[in-house]
Amino acid sequence: MSGTTYSFAGFTIDTRLRELTQGGRTISIEPSVFDLLVHLIVNRQRVVSRDELLRSVWQGRFVSDSTIAGRINAARQAVADTGKQQHIIRTYAKNGFRFVAQVTVSEVPAGQPPSAIGPPKPIVSFVEVRDGTRLATTVVGSGPVLVRAAHWYNHIEAEWDNPLTAPLLHELAGHFRLVLYDGRGAGLSDRDVKDMSFANYVSDLTDVVDTLQLRRFALLGMSGGAATSIAFTCEQPKRVTRLALHGGYAEGRNERASSQTEAEAQAFLTMIRSAWNRLDAPFWRAFCSFFLPRATPEQLRLFSDLHSKALSLQSGIMARTAVDAINVRLLLDKVTVPTMISHCVNDQLVPFEQGRLLARAIKNAVLVPLESENHLPVFEEDAAKLWSRELVSFLSQQ
Repeated sequence: MSGTTYSFAGFTIDTRLRELTQGGRTISIEPSVFDLLVHLIVNRQRVVSRDELLRSVWQGRFVSDSTIAGRINAARQAVADTGKQQHIIRTYAKNGFRFVAQVTVSEVPAGQPPSAIGPPKPIVSFVEVRDGTRLATTVVGSGPVLVRAAHWYNHIEAEWDNPLTAPLLHELAGHFRLVLYDGRGAGLSDRDVKDMSFANYVSDLTDVVDTLQLRRFALLGMSGGAATSIAFTCEQPKRVTRLALHGGYAEGRNERASSQTEAEAQAFLTMIRSAWNRLDAPFWRAFCSFFLPRATPEQLRLFSDLHSKALSLQSGIMARTAVDAINVRLLLDKVTVPTMISHCVNDQLVPFEQGRLLARAIKNAVLVPLESENHLPVFEEDAAKLWSRELVSFLSQQ
């Protein structure tokens, strides 16, 4: 039996299997909620009235207004929307409801496995920056422009498919024109580079947005990419509409005036040199535990696989050395654009205090604490859902 899949904001509805999934995880919903979502998606170009829902979902049976409201709320909850935000399902008072998220439609031929269908893969092109290095870039989705600054490891294609990173990227591409690029020495960008300094990270971001002729955009910086985003925003504040930082820090480990953090920086390099991407090696497992302290064996495999695709041993060492030398503390009070800072409270890689420092020093910044031990929350966690909702809500206010 053939069917149709509808992909939106990191979610996929498969009408053949009657399933709602996110990042490969099936979300349990009642049949009437599933039918309601499908009807709203199919008719997303217009407002759907309550009477129409009664006819299509409940086949004309008498249903109270409170029942319809309850099913709408259940549908919103299933797709990480709320009655206040209404990024997916919008209520039009006295008129009805409309599905407003961007949707990608795919037909599933009979006999084709559902895993073969999903959001379209990014189309990769290349930007040549000022020193001749070629950086892989892609633009996916539509809406207000959102640029994600590269952090210490990136791989556009691998991140798009990896269950640890894909849900957030698919969610953002469902709301924004999302611009991604692989940093120098990483992913699909040129690997044979001699300089991976922080200054080059900032100039690379500038060259990417200039080449793509992006005049104004929101900027997302995660981990080491937070400092890159801060420096760019201070250099060109009129181009940045909103600044979102996650797991960021103003000072790398070698800049925190602490013998302990300097020792940690050397320990990281030792672990990388000794056991890069060897899942059976205790040093590599110890390295990964800073990012995902309670990783399952499958999450550990996915995390290691992403690293092996994103970085070579040599580029991994160069990138780690570069981020440990970051220092943008003197720039923080010069940030004038609206800023949201999210940070996992028990982050084992970058202490929560680093996020608090950013929030204190950047004028009128909003701090969003996330209850997680991971550096970047994984989609199974409530923290990941909260992060995604807050991020989309904040960045949508452009």
